[in-house]
Amino acid sequence: MHYLHQHKDDLDARLDALDTAVPAVNDLDNNGIVDDLQEIVLPADNSVNFIPEVINPTTKLPSAEQQLEDKTAFAVASVGLGAVLEANVLTEVLQNSLTVDVADGTVRNLTLKSQSGGVSIVSMYDLKIYQFDEETGQYKEYMTEKQWLKAYLLAGVSEELNVSLPEGKYIVFLTPSVGVTVLSGYTLKVLNDIILDYNEVVSVDGEATGNVITDADAVDGQDVLPTGTIVESVMAGSNAAITLNSNSETAIEGKFGTLFINQDGSYRYEINEDFKGPFGQVDEFTYYVKTELGNTASAKLNISIDNKVVEVKQSEINDTVIINPLPEIKDITGEVPKLTNVKVLDVSLLDPVIKAGAVDLSSFMNFTVNENNVREMTFQGDGGGVSLTSYSLFIYKFNADTNEYVQVHSINNWYTVILGGKSDEVTLKFTEGDYYAVTVPTGLSVLGGSGLYVNKDTLYDYSTVKTDNDFVGQTSGQIELANGSEIIIAGNTQLVEETELQGVYGKLILNKDGTYQYFVNKPSEGTSLPYGEIETFTYVIKDQNGNSSLETLTIKIDLAVAQDDFEESEIVIQNKSETIVNDTILDIGLAQRTIDAKFAIAENSVSTVAISFESTLSLTSSRSISYTVKNAAGTVVKTGELNAVTGKVLQLNDLPAGVYTVQANLVNPGLAYFEDSTITFNTTYLNEFTPVALEPVIGNVSNNDDGLNSIISYTINGLTTSTYSGNPSVTVEGKFGTLVFNNDGSYTYTPSGKGFGKEEFSYTVSTVGGTTSTATLSFDVNKSFTSSKFNDAFTGSDIADKLIFNLLDEADATGGNGFDTWSDFEAGVDVIDVSQLFVDANTSTTFSTDSTDQVADILSKYITVKDSVISIDRDGEGTQFEATQLLNIGPQNADLTLEQLLQNGQIIY
Repeated sequence: MHYLHQHKDDLDARLDALDTAVPAVNDLDNNGIVDDLQEIVLPADNSVNFIPEVINPTTKLPSAEQQLEDKTAFAVASVGLGAVLEANVLTEVLQNSLTVDVADGTVRNLTLKSQSGGVSIVSMYDLKIYQFDEETGQYKEYMTEKQWLKAYLLAGVSEELNVSLPEGKYIVFLTPSVGVTVLSGYTLKVLNDIILDYNEVVSVDGEATGNVITDADAVDGQDVLPTGTIVESVMAGSNAAITLNSNSETAIEGKFGTLFINQDGSYRYEINEDFKGPFGQVDEFTYYVKTELGNTASAKLNISIDNKVVEVKQSEINDTVIINPLPEIKDITGEVPKLTNVKVLDVSLLDPVIKAGAVDLSSFMNFTVNENNVREMTFQGDGGGVSLTSYSLFIYKFNADTNEYVQVHSINNWYTVILGGKSDEVTLKFTEGDYYAVTVPTGLSVLGGSGLYVNKDTLYDYSTVKTDNDFVGQTSGQIELANGSEIIIAGNTQLVEETELQGVYGKLILNKDGTYQYFVNKPSEGTSLPYGEIETFTYVIKDQNGNSSLETLTIKIDLAVAQDDFEESEIVIQNKSETIVNDTILDIGLAQRTIDAKFAIAENSVSTVAISFESTLSLTSSRSISYTVKNAAGTVVKTGELNAVTGKVLQLNDLPAGVYTVQANLVNPGLAYFEDSTITFNTTYLNEFTPVALEPVIGNVSNNDDGLNSIISYTINGLTTSTYSGNPSVTVEGKFGTLVFNNDGSYTYTPSGKGFGKEEFSYTVSTVGGTTSTATLSFDVNKSFTSSKFNDAFTGSDIADKLIFNLLDEADATGGNGFDTWSDFEAGVDVIDVSQLFVDANTSTTFSTDSTDQVADILSKYITVKDSVISIDRDGEGTQFEATQLLNIGPQNADLTLEQLLQNGQIIY
């Protein structure tokens, strides 16, 4: 069962529009509804994205500010150069990159060439281009030209490369891909730089067509009009309305073009040849409809003139019906001939990605899988002749977009033969595409004759499905209606208690209360199913005041649906600490029996200081070391004597920030004097924290996705893992961690501990029917602070963080914790855990009640919140402790109360 939240138009605005469009006739109310449901007149607005053909964009050379200079830099190490640049390599990449800015509405055509410098020993370099993503603030891979620059011994020069970059911000650099480089510098030259400006066009051409009555708008749905309704007149902009011809199209001059429209609603829009832009402007028309009863109403036809596809804000897909078709299964015989006498002269050329033309594939086994098909093939190889070798199997898929062959499957050392023999069979599945397979020897072949052949070849054809009595394609749901509202019209049909409506792909059974059922039409044998199609039903709601509105119910027919997933990655962090040993702070002169020196403790830190003393002669029990330690104000921090036998180390515990002086003297030194002194700082930082452990988050997106059996691949951040062949997993570097995504939907996310916040990965599932569904996998990488005995200063992330107070000292009023500060504590978001601090160990019983007010009343004896300060009385009304300040949550929370924290669930007690 699915429950919907309808996308509502501004009802008042729509009704106002109808008030002006509907005449004051006796049987028509002011909402376009005729009394007793004799007639409904509700046209819907139409928004059209029109992309005319640009005959000639303006060609420009870059301005002085836009000109690109040749870039001389060092090659960037390939570590961290994934689909998204890792934060830890971004600085290095930017320093060694050519930056290219392409203005809105333009395309920049570059011709690049590169030359290597330094010392190289047979090295190859990839050219990489990354584009800045404004939404995520990250650089994402735009293109890679593999092994573009080849260097031998001392230098190398690349071929010229033409690159076309649409609007955006790019970085261009080289990274080694093969070989050994020393001092591997390069120069990236820009030979040509031409800007095509589509904002300033020479001429345009083209037309848009449609029908204002029958077209279903992505946002406003389809007109609900009685049979026989015509378009009576049209108004361009704010001009006077023009009455349409009854038997031919009427020309309406718009701002940027001409609308030719007929009374049946059909139209074509021709753009003016002299349109010069800018793109994104809208030609507005208002059309007036008239029914056979003489009732009228109006709606808009807005034609947006653009130079690219503009994503229209489409109505939410209210529901999805999942179908699980049975494909037509066919055995294929003889289509793929046996591959024999394979000779690959240079096995090293069989890289995971092969540029077209780099390897002669004419001797490879070739096979094709068509759209909506899955092909299952069983391969076997034999050595033939006399061989002392092993054979590996490689299968490549052609990528037409990049003109490359991408390795989708490999079996190293698939089989080994001595005198002939065969490999074990291996069965693989393949989706749409062109494939090339080959076996490659890795040893000595005397007489050759090795072969690769297909034992079994089965096609699963989802384009024409097989049906039986088990075919199911249905869903049910509820359209949410306000109190007193009901559905009165669906399409042009008056709604009774249960009304059946026939759609394009199935039927809808709709009730006045909004409940519905939808059934996909059962296909006949050998026919296709409407994979990915959207069925739209238009209906009218009438509220308790008699006002009506036009709405749509959209149902998508699909094989799988990806749902958003949310995970929390809680990183426990504690105060950063370090130990520093310094033997130069206490400078000891020659034959010195007195030490007088200074040392400092940094701001926002606390240190335990150990000072060791060494003398020239063994100190007997009659000798000792006297000392005095003072702070910057001259106050004595510690004074006393060290016993020469039991120890010569002065220990100063938990010194706060400041400057200190230490004076030490040898008592009864005799011939002895100070020879050496070392000071050791064990420092705890109060405002710097480090992760205790980085626990991975393990999950599976398929746990809440539908139609798992139809999924053929997952694509995440541009990387694809197939459920049938190819990479079993992909690794994606995020802002705050690393995601390993497997081909069964399972994943492992490991935070880096170097950043905190919301991490989002968009992934797309592809199905056997060619449909796709996209969802987001999100991780809240948050901080879980642990308070210390000091006065800590916390700064959280931009998501929900947690502060935990542990019981460090049972006898202390704050449990051994200091008086901390949380500078950016956010009401309604962050959480404070004080559950370990109460004297009564069974706090869940102590505060057990169903009423928040009662909890607040009881808890107020233990916790008080006033003027941004949270105080705690560990035993409530007991006498052992009293209210003591525990945490300052910042001036922004001066008015926050205990009751509000409890209502928000921000205190764990």
